[in-house]
Amino acid sequence: MPSERCEVVCAQPTVGRYAFMYIPHSNHLIMCEFEVMGFESEAFEAKPNEINRALNTDAWISSVYSTSRAEMGNDGNYNPDWNQKSCWCTNNQYNPWWAVDLEATLRVEKVVLANRDQSTNAYAYDSRVSVTDIKPPAGSGYDLFNTGYFECGRLGNNVQVRE
Repeated sequence: MPSERCEVVCAQPTVGRYAFMYIPHSNHLIMCEFEVMGFESEAFEAKPNEINRALNTDAWISSVYSTSRAEMGNDGNYNPDWNQKSCWCTNNQYNPWWAVDLEATLRVEKVVLANRDQSTNAYAYDSRVSVTDIKPPAGSGYDLFNTGYFECGRLGNNVQVRE
């Protein structure tokens, strides 16, 4: 069974080196793959190419549930089966988040998310995607509502499901 993929198209392009996915309340946050499509910020007039800028770069997670690891979110494995160790999950906590280093300041146009099967969609509903130049910490308790974070979009609001 393929994973469910959603596109979060930024209402307006956002610029930053780090991309975050988070939920602004208490819950688990689960996802299988997180792709960032964008281009270097100096080339604002250029068209973005469909290269996943997050693939196999450094990743962080606010807490770790079971055997999941942050790097499972950008390893190129789209398998939606938890038992195949292709998805990550946080503990049930307030403001759970996952973040990735894009390795350069990029103008982000869209983010493509691959979720587990539909039975777990509630764990990603109302999650938000933000872009920033603020490097994530390697721990929990990070406030993603500070200035310097630019919201790209959210699931359950302006998301288009891809076939």
